Amino acid sequence: MKKILLPTDFSETAGKALNVAVKIGNKDASELILMHTSLPTEGVNNNVYAAIYIHEYLEIKRKNLNQLLEKVKEMGYTGEIKTDNKVDFTAPAIVHAAEEFDVDLVVMGSTGASGVTGMFLGSTAGGVLSKIENPLFLIPRDFELPDSGNLLIGTDYKTEIDARSFEALKFFKDKLNFKLHLIHIEQEGEEAADKVAFIAKNFGQLIDSSVHVPGTKVEDALMKIKEKYNNAILCTISKKKSWFENLFSHSVSKSLTQYSDIPLLCLHAD
Repeated sequence: MKKILLPTDFSETAGKALNVAVKIGNKDASELILMHTSLPTEGVNNNVYAAIYIHEYLEIKRKNLNQLLEKVKEMGYTGEIKTDNKVDFTAPAIVHAAEEFDVDLVVMGSTGASGVTGMFLGSTAGGVLSKIENPLFLIPRDFELPDSGNLLIGTDYKTEIDARSFEALKFFKDKLNFKLHLIHIEQEGEEAADKVAFIAKNFGQLIDSSVHVPGTKVEDALMKIKEKYNNAILCTISKKKSWFENLFSHSVSKSLTQYSDIPLLCLHAD
């Protein structure tokens, strides 16, 4: 894990995500990029644009990022730490930063969609997920990364993972002591797949077990299965879609971001 991006709004939930990013990054002394996004209209009062006030406002944000950097150092972080302050809309800024820094993982807080704040932050997570091509780890407000656990990977035995996603899974298994379980929700009338060949090609020797359960709605089935495992994290593999497909298609990953208490690792198809 060479580079990790941590978007932050300096909230309590973002602080939880920071703790997770630090714990992950310390395993490999990863480069950690602390990123904050200011909306283009932030700091402007009464619709009057005053450049000097905007400059002062953004300077406060930069100071907040530098204070956060010092906090991470005090936490004993072993890797290089950088800051990045952008003026943009939040979701596209995160996606662009992940591409710009070529990160191996984005770790960010997610509040689901309960309440007004949750609607905003939940939609931000969903917006990032719909565009990002880097592995994304969404952290709920009460989550702390355990020393070991179970990663539940939803699969249809057709969608192959890309190389960066494979490396993320390998990291969870080798460095974070997680067991990896493939979860397949069996749909009525689905075509048979060569499961052994699929696992060998996509996951090698990473998978500890495969679980097959009947169901109709994948999200509901995954939620029920999650209750049977200690320290469980859900993992989805998303296919890249056009803007038109994103507009009309149902996404299991995006739907799961609306839950406020689920740690969710979002990987990508090859």
